[in-house]
Amino acid sequence: MNSLSHQTPLSSRAGEAHLKAKSPMAGAQQSPFRLLLASPLFSCLKHEDLEALVERGRQYSMRRGEILIRQGDPGSCAFVLLAGEVAIGLENATGRAQILQILKPGDVFGETSLMDGQPRSANATALTNGRLLLLERGYVLSHIKSNPEFASRLIEILCSRLRATSRRVEMLRFKDVSARLAAGLLSMADSSIKRHIDITQSALGELAGASRETVNRKLREWEIAGYIKLTPGRVVLCRPEALKLILTESQGQEAMDEGSALPCTKRRGAICDPLPGVRLASRIVG
Repeated sequence: MNSLSHQTPLSSRAGEAHLKAKSPMAGAQQSPFRLLLASPLFSCLKHEDLEALVERGRQYSMRRGEILIRQGDPGSCAFVLLAGEVAIGLENATGRAQILQILKPGDVFGETSLMDGQPRSANATALTNGRLLLLERGYVLSHIKSNPEFASRLIEILCSRLRATSRRVEMLRFKDVSARLAAGLLSMADSSIKRHIDITQSALGELAGASRETVNRKLREWEIAGYIKLTPGRVVLCRPEALKLILTESQGQEAMDEGSALPCTKRRGAICDPLPGVRLASRIVG
């Protein structure tokens, strides 16, 4: 993803001739209407309003590796992912990237700037080929004003994104590489049906907060153990329960570490007080 920083985001090129709306890709993919009808955000709309939303929106094909929106750019639209996967992430001044979330069909992104009119807060990059529905700000805001339930569900999505970001920060701060990598793989294979994950090891490293070399070494270990199978650009989960066990063991170790990190501040046999820093923090918060 780092090498893509020179590209112009899709949201900045939406009006260009070479990005005219394209016909849906072949295959057994759901129509935009049916996909939105099953979406927690859009299912509250009347059928005629939903049909109008799809008709007013513009469909685009996205290419793997394409930058869709870039952090700091102006934002006047939101996107609904119709097919494929999109990575939401951040990039620092040196070009190092960190994936925060991977989106799947039916998910919405770009909604924060759509709501407040401020610049984009993160990057969005296509992990696979796929399709998008672009929704202009004015049209969505009209639905927010006229439909309280729609507005409420949009707020729920924003809160859910905030909670997901908090969990990601916790994962990156407190979990080891094995747990972070296992959690990332399991989150992308969120059903018992899907066992293959189309993603590069570089992107996995950005998701797990680790170098590509570290990810490669860990994946090879898991392949030898029979947990996964590796092919170019793809990870096949052979034993997802083994990855879940890695997560469980990490959580148990974390609980043990927390217990051992609270030494008694008085001599043996005395009643233990909290650490001085804990008492100080309690006074500040209170």
